Amino acid sequence: MIVSGELGILFNPDTVYAIENSDSKYDVIAENEDYTITIYENLSKISVENIMRRITFQIECQEIKDDETKEKSPSTDQSTRT
Repeated sequence: MIVSGELGILFNPDTVYAIENSDSKYDVIAENEDYTITIYENLSKISVENIMRRITFQIECQEIKDDETKEKSPSTDQSTRT
């Protein structure tokens, strides 16, 4: 899985979250065991909500794709045998 934003990209994130700054704007942070990066800065609350929905949707789609790939692996896919 990959998450990306205007400021960066991170492979295999463990966590994606928003933090509120002192000026009531938000930054979106992505972390894995090796890195913590800011992928967006100075966003309104509405923008953060939309971005987090998009990231959640991407993760859900990737999980479905991964499940389908596992189901169609050569060891279980009868359609590839002749």
